[in-house]
Amino acid sequence: MKEGISEEIGSIIEEWTPKAHYHLTSRHLDDLMKVIGQRLAKSGAPHDVRLSAGAPRGLEQGKYLDLYVRVPKSGASEPVVVKLVRNLQNADELSDLLRQCEEYEKTFNTGFIVLMGDTDEVTAAKLREYIATRKKPFTVIAK
Repeated sequence: MKEGISEEIGSIIEEWTPKAHYHLTSRHLDDLMKVIGQRLAKSGAPHDVRLSAGAPRGLEQGKYLDLYVRVPKSGASEPVVVKLVRNLQNADELSDLLRQCEEYEKTFNTGFIVLMGDTDEVTAAKLREYIATRKKPFTVIAK
């Protein structure tokens, strides 16, 4: 691959359009997981794309994430977290999401927060402001 895994995943997410208007977040995740896996396979990069059924190593139990991708790199791996958020509307939901992001930063060096559905613009702006203050490069993508 000519670009890093996080840039590749970011490009895939930006270009991704769900195959249908799903009512369940899990269906969107399945769709996105398949697209990321297919695109990484075409690039020839060895990869591991998984939906998280629980906390991966390094995260406390109960600290769920949606999707993570690992690509072996020089004997190690570069994990990337993808958090899909539907209908982010208020301060309570934002507060929960920010706590999750803080937990993810302990384990992952980079990640994406994908905003879908009916997202309040003021709340999304607060999320972007928060992310901009963090040391780790997380990216917010609105779909």
